[in-house]
Amino acid sequence: MMAFGMPALVFAQDGMLEGTITGADTGEPLPGATVFVSALQSGTSTNIDGEYSLELAAGEYDVRFTYVGFQTQVERVTISAGETTTLDIAMELDLVGLDDVVVTGYGEVPKRNVTGSIASIRGREVNRLDVQSVDQAMQGRLPGVRVTNTSGQPGGGVHVRIRGLGSISGGNAPLYVVDGVPISFTDQSSQVSSNPLAGINPRDIESIEVLKDAAAASIYGAQASNGVVLVTTKTGVEGPTRFTLSSSVGRVGELGRHDMIKGPEWLELQLEAYEWWGQFLFNNPEGGRQFGADSFGFPEATEEGFDFQAEVPHYDYQEELMRTGVNRNLNLSARGGNSSTRFYIAGGYTFEEGTTIRSDFQRLNLRTNVEHDASDFLTLETSINLSTSSSEGALSDGFFLGSPFFAGQFANPITPIFNEDGTFNQVNAFNYNPVDVNVLDDRENSVNQMLLNGGVRLNLIDGLTFRSFYGLDYRNTRDLNYQSPESSAGPPGGSLFQADRQVTNFTTNQVFNYDADVRGSAFRGIAGFEYRHENRWTTSMSGEGFPSGLFRTMQNAAEPTGVTGFGSEYKTAGVFGQAQYDFLDRYLLSVTGRYDGSSRFGADRRWGLFGSGAVAWVLTEEAFMDWSSNWLDDLKVRLSYGTTGNQSGISNFAPRTLFVSGGTYDGQPALRPGGLGNNVLTWEAAETANLGIDWSILQGRVYGVAEIYRRDTDRLLLSRQLPSDSGFGSLTENVGGVRNEGIELELGAVLVNTNNVRWTSDFNITWLRNEVLALADGEDRLGTSIVVGRSLSSYYMYRYAGVNPATGLPMFYDRNGNITYTPRATGDFETDDREFVGTSLPSSLGGWNNRVTVGNFTLDALVQFNFGQTTYDSFQGSFTDGAFFREAGLLESSRERWTEPGQITRVERAYVNSSYPGRTTGFTTSTRFLDDASYIRLKNVQLTYALPISLTQRIGFQGAAVYVQGTNLLTLSNYNGIDPEILGTNNAIYPQPRIITTGIELNF
Repeated sequence: MMAFGMPALVFAQDGMLEGTITGADTGEPLPGATVFVSALQSGTSTNIDGEYSLELAAGEYDVRFTYVGFQTQVERVTISAGETTTLDIAMELDLVGLDDVVVTGYGEVPKRNVTGSIASIRGREVNRLDVQSVDQAMQGRLPGVRVTNTSGQPGGGVHVRIRGLGSISGGNAPLYVVDGVPISFTDQSSQVSSNPLAGINPRDIESIEVLKDAAAASIYGAQASNGVVLVTTKTGVEGPTRFTLSSSVGRVGELGRHDMIKGPEWLELQLEAYEWWGQFLFNNPEGGRQFGADSFGFPEATEEGFDFQAEVPHYDYQEELMRTGVNRNLNLSARGGNSSTRFYIAGGYTFEEGTTIRSDFQRLNLRTNVEHDASDFLTLETSINLSTSSSEGALSDGFFLGSPFFAGQFANPITPIFNEDGTFNQVNAFNYNPVDVNVLDDRENSVNQMLLNGGVRLNLIDGLTFRSFYGLDYRNTRDLNYQSPESSAGPPGGSLFQADRQVTNFTTNQVFNYDADVRGSAFRGIAGFEYRHENRWTTSMSGEGFPSGLFRTMQNAAEPTGVTGFGSEYKTAGVFGQAQYDFLDRYLLSVTGRYDGSSRFGADRRWGLFGSGAVAWVLTEEAFMDWSSNWLDDLKVRLSYGTTGNQSGISNFAPRTLFVSGGTYDGQPALRPGGLGNNVLTWEAAETANLGIDWSILQGRVYGVAEIYRRDTDRLLLSRQLPSDSGFGSLTENVGGVRNEGIELELGAVLVNTNNVRWTSDFNITWLRNEVLALADGEDRLGTSIVVGRSLSSYYMYRYAGVNPATGLPMFYDRNGNITYTPRATGDFETDDREFVGTSLPSSLGGWNNRVTVGNFTLDALVQFNFGQTTYDSFQGSFTDGAFFREAGLLESSRERWTEPGQITRVERAYVNSSYPGRTTGFTTSTRFLDDASYIRLKNVQLTYALPISLTQRIGFQGAAVYVQGTNLLTLSNYNGIDPEILGTNNAIYPQPRIITTGIELNF
């Protein structure tokens, strides 16, 4: 009897917890929602109808309910033996609002309590994006942040500029801090476009915060004048271990190509140019044509009835150099933990081929983030990211004969690429075959990177914690440039260059945090010390003379041609503090100060004090705003002012009197003076004032941020040219100033929210203006593009007036608006015929992001835009104006050339010399090739289908989704080139690709 009664007795001690989980906004069930009991480390998920049931021993439990896109809820329940407890949950949408928690630097605060200007992105917005680096994920998503891909090379560089350009020769890049570790951007590859952030897998990102004004960024003091980007990776969460496996494969294609004249027509145009040459010089156009036909190897091209299309070949060098590439991604992560230990472990592999031959990027990375509560008093933290990557790159971003983006068009299209025996034909432009160069030569880069940190957090007393943090950013970069002896490039016998670059960037900070609430008011305080030491070493060697292309190591070089080595380091240290007082949740006051020192500056001015003050007023907490309580959720006004510094962009030894190796003297090693010192050299200083308004209405359905700012940077780090008789070239000084000011607007809304359809939309736009305030010694200009009263990166050139219809000669306007054929460049603003005609900086930029969910389908689309920027397209000029005399490729716009009196066109007549009677100058830099580079781009589109929970749970998965994604799908622009997303002059850049990817993600 007792044996049979035991199971019944045990069962009677248990109870059941059951219920239904729905969305509070629609009342619809939420299938696959997680129900987790923390004390037991166990749980369950809801079925297709949102129902759940869980057997529990009698007692009290904290039960956590979670579902993607909804706010986590924790409920306290009591389970009675032998009884069923029903608990239905209506989950609230996780809408963007002022209650979000954001990372602010050395801590976190609710967005409601932020007094500075901070823009943020959640990890789920970027985890599936087809990008290789974190900074690319910010493009178009944050107001005031300009993100520009500087190269289409896979894994290539990215420029991020926050609220304009604040420096002339100093650095303009923001400070990047990943999990508390500042990232070094020094000593990158010299062979391919690279990016130190490419070692971090975007799928590991939890959030990205951008600190834009001094109130937000001054806690970083002397490193923060260009803004701060805080990247936080995923950490463990309490609950059962959840695995995520994702895989994708895609097609990497070209955005487009330059339209070039094909061989038969090309020869006709060249012979026409020779006719004009013969006419001008000898009054014999037929003789000129015959001379050209003979030189091209087609003497019969002068005869009547010669069929150019049938008898003149065409060889497409672009087709041989370009390709359609593939990309592949594989990622696996595990996330979980219990009440004392939480972990996140992830590994990933990515590979992408570029749109040119011999161009690719691959990365293998492993991340481990662990947090352990050893006791109520002590918490241990560690984060490790290991990555190894390699790139093979094309020679690009310039007028190089080996560049697929220049030489592919520059090559003579009637000259064969290959000889009859299949070998490369090296008789082309300058005896240089761009195809053989790209096939036979190597340009490689490999990077081994380790980003790790560890910390100890002590809970000293109620509200007071101490964190001791240590971080290391280590990067070893290896470059190789091999020119094969069989290649048409390089010296006879070929050459090899190798370089090893090692950067060790160590940081530590010791920080106290205090948080207290007293009678409706709150006080938060931070006080700490930080030290940073960056050490870098570079060694390189080169050699020439290799027996064949099979020998590619330095030991096979017949003649070593150089060995160099270089080492450098700098150190910074600072103490900082921040105090924030919140009175009755409506009046917010924040004060920040930091005292920084750097070895990069002179002994007399090494230390600098930076600080900020900010106030905010939450109007919705005031009694006089009760009339709006039924529709206005939050309304906050912020005002801040402060200073930050900049030390980047200069040498580690800029303030020091230097001596360098001077060879030998009397048979002994000697030194000679190498640079003048400057003991008063100090930080660039930026003063920023910011006014902002944050608001949210209709229970978070509509929200926005509006800001206006001014940032004045003075004591610019500029190199002043010294008289030649001084024996030195230049001296770095603190002179000049730059102003940036702008307006930022961000709007978001849940436009549709019905039982089966949800549409959220976020739009941001920034209007900005940049102006040089002062330069050295009262000068009004530095070169031709930097002028007091003008924007940085201004274009100063002649205004093109078109072609004289009678003669076919190019015309220009002088300073008085009169036509001239020979404009003057005097260097004096009062007499120079050149004018300021635009800038490469946009006047406005932004993005529009939408997410539409219909049933199990979700569509994400990002439109990104830049307006008001111009670029001088020297590529177009090289292949039209004066291109005939080079006997190189011709753009299709050459068809619009002047051919007879009375013709109206902007393209001058063809001629085989760079100058000719009536035109005494050659290629003239003018507005003829100044393009409006404004654009609107459909940057990213992703369509996702989430498989039904009833299906995935039957096969053992918590969730599964398939998706297709497109990047750079459509661009609207008047730009004449391929990719308007550029910086300054377009020198045959590597355009970004158009990528189509399909993938799958499994959760289990």
